[in-house]
Amino acid sequence: MNKELPDNLSVAMDAVMKNESLTIKSNTKSQPGNPAAKQFLLRLTPEEHNIWKVSAELRGVALAEMVRDSVREYLINHPVSEGGCLHPEEQRRVYPWAEICGVCKKRF
Repeated sequence: MNKELPDNLSVAMDAVMKNESLTIKSNTKSQPGNPAAKQFLLRLTPEEHNIWKVSAELRGVALAEMVRDSVREYLINHPVSEGGCLHPEEQRRVYPWAEICGVCKKRF
């Protein structure tokens, strides 16, 4: 009887996965030197929380990531700053005839 022996990598991965919990890692789009570390408290009813959580799970993202993405999309579609540009003023190019955002090309 020649039973096929599992390779070492499979055995090692199986051993590691027995002790690991499967979680969704959020993509905060943070960058070195600029981590996404700010927080705020949002009060929801238990029903609202459950609906939001299920929606995030169906999308395959963390609840916090879904909220961040939704707010970011809302702000893009409903700008609150001068000329609709949400980029820092350092990104603007100043000319004698206009000021232009170097990222979104909005003209001020």
